[in-house]
Amino acid sequence: MDYSKPTLFVISGPPGAGKSTFGKELLPDELKAVSPYNKDTLLIKILSQLVKTNEKSPETLMAGITAMETQLASDMKDAIKKKEHFVLETILSHPKHIDQLNTFASQKYQIHLAYMCLDNVKACDIRVQDRVKSGGHYVSPRTVHKIYDDNLKFVNILATKIDRLDLYDNTKMPKLLASFEKGIVLNATPEALNKTWIKKGLPQLSEKLKPYLKENHKTRLRQKL
Repeated sequence: MDYSKPTLFVISGPPGAGKSTFGKELLPDELKAVSPYNKDTLLIKILSQLVKTNEKSPETLMAGITAMETQLASDMKDAIKKKEHFVLETILSHPKHIDQLNTFASQKYQIHLAYMCLDNVKACDIRVQDRVKSGGHYVSPRTVHKIYDDNLKFVNILATKIDRLDLYDNTKMPKLLASFEKGIVLNATPEALNKTWIKKGLPQLSEKLKPYLKENHKTRLRQKL
């Protein structure tokens, strides 16, 4: 991709996938100076201010979410006006998240999505629990499971509509498994099809990977002869 053009770089994945921990490492050199926009961090900051004057309640949470979304919309608008790169850390489990991407796309921004996942949703649950013990924010197992599944549905839809998609496994450290540009396979490792979240969660992309990896295997065999 040509990062001299305005770019929206999206760091996504289910809760516990490691977005906040490793997200900045996934940025291309041209975007390293851009700080990821973390909606969870912003929401926690807003809620801490609201709780000082209000009791903790569902109403306070909704007020915080509304304030966070309003701030994000304002910051997105400002970046677009200045034609600045924007790095957004977010889940992709709801149409409103896709609308945020479309806001940039409608203004001729390139969209680069780096999606990080674990092959076992229970591993995401465990990481969230560990995060809470360290002072991080809580997400219920039910919500983690729903986001895990819904994220993949939207990634399937987005794959052919965005400029670039990178799929990372983060069982230990982020490992690039496959890259697509405009829905076409750029590169992939055989390990990609061993991951259930790709094989079953991203069936359209999985089908594209099969012939690519098959041809790569034939090429490697010919090179050995």
